Amino acid sequence: MPVLKHTTLLIFLCLNVFTGFYLNAQTRQAGQSKKEQSKSSLAVYEKYIDDNNDAHLKEFSELVSIP
Repeated sequence: MPVLKHTTLLIFLCLNVFTGFYLNAQTRQAGQSKKEQSKSSLAVYEKYIDDNNDAHLKEFSELVSIP
């Protein structure tokens, strides 16, 4: 039983370290500040809203028309 506990703990520790390195690498690779990332995310969201405006408006009007 202690071997299983130690193995589980070792796997958990390795996953945490790997995740930390991965997230750190992703942050460095992006090379953007958080402000720039939020601006680009907002631009993508706004583009989606603009592209699908008619469909969302139609769905909303159908929903509102239900008594």
